Amino acid sequence: MWSATTVVLKLEELDRRVAEQEARLAEAERVLRALPPRASKPAAEAVAFLTEVLASGPRRAVDLLRLAKERGIAERTLRRAKSALGVVSVRVRRAPGRRHENWWRLPKAA
Repeated sequence: MWSATTVVLKLEELDRRVAEQEARLAEAERVLRALPPRASKPAAEAVAFLTEVLASGPRRAVDLLRLAKERGIAERTLRRAKSALGVVSVRVRRAPGRRHENWWRLPKAA
């Protein structure tokens, strides 16, 4: 049987160990938060896709969305890549009484 003093010493030791673990965890979380965010593989693929297809000039947005879907790139991922690259969207009026078209192009180099 343990004495009251032994129990108190064991509890103090457990408290010390818990405090050490909490300090290590807090330090690990601080280090992880300081790391830059990594681009996901789908995001990187979408950026590469847009860079590739827009290198030759502006393209209709509907065509880009279709091509991206064929390559397995989700529309939301493509739009995030568009934003990350600073792709410019231009609305073009086709003819009187007809719908507008959106064209995407890479930003002009400074």
